[in-house]
Amino acid sequence: MTEATTSPRRVVPRWAQILVWAFLLSFLALMGFGAKRAYQGTIQPGSDVPDFSLTLFSGYEYNGQSEVRTSDLRGKVVFINFWASWKGE
Repeated sequence: MTEATTSPRRVVPRWAQILVWAFLLSFLALMGFGAKRAYQGTIQPGSDVPDFSLTLFSGYEYNGQSEVRTSDLRGKVVFINFWASWKGE
């Protein structure tokens, strides 16, 4: 190659490079913290569950009651399976 056919290489100032990298790293950190918070959920293992009541189906009772509060089950292992079924028409 001769000098007449090559174009001079354009140099990006150091401050512009630092600014671009700082912006990129800040953006990635922000996305990472947002993703971590989104995957965390609202209740973690070992945290207190807000008190609520469940009405039992007719014919089912718990200690003679047709309604159960989570505060009544304190200290016990509880598994609650919420499900629903819709008939498509």
